[in-house]
Amino acid sequence: MKTIALAFSLLAAAGCSTLPHGTISRVGPNESERHGTTSVRAGRAKALVSGPALIRHLETEGGGPVALYLTDDPGIGDRACPSAGVEGVSPVAVLADQSRLTNLTVPAGKRMCAGTEAPSIRVAWHAHAGDLPARALDVALLSR
Repeated sequence: MKTIALAFSLLAAAGCSTLPHGTISRVGPNESERHGTTSVRAGRAKALVSGPALIRHLETEGGGPVALYLTDDPGIGDRACPSAGVEGVSPVAVLADQSRLTNLTVPAGKRMCAGTEAPSIRVAWHAHAGDLPARALDVALLSR
């Protein structure tokens, strides 16, 4: 919790506001920079970022694992995601307890979803949305 609070206070000092629960907002004057927070609950997967985008960093906090997976983006702007089992996809990453992921590409036409079986996990992220050069998946996982 302290890490996420510190990260958001640093972002606020750099020109963005601390976000209330479950929001997505621009970061500073650049329209393509976004950040957000959400609670993911058991059986209720949530969309985090729609592609094309680069998730610069994503942090989790809570008592259980969070599976991150790509699904087709219907382009309707909702935040719901079908479960990974329904989609028949393997997770891109599974983060446990307090973890951090950096530099994850979300291709055009896809959205990054988060799902858990835990009662509630908090997810915070910062992403660059828009056209990105083609790149390989670059994931760095750090455990705390």
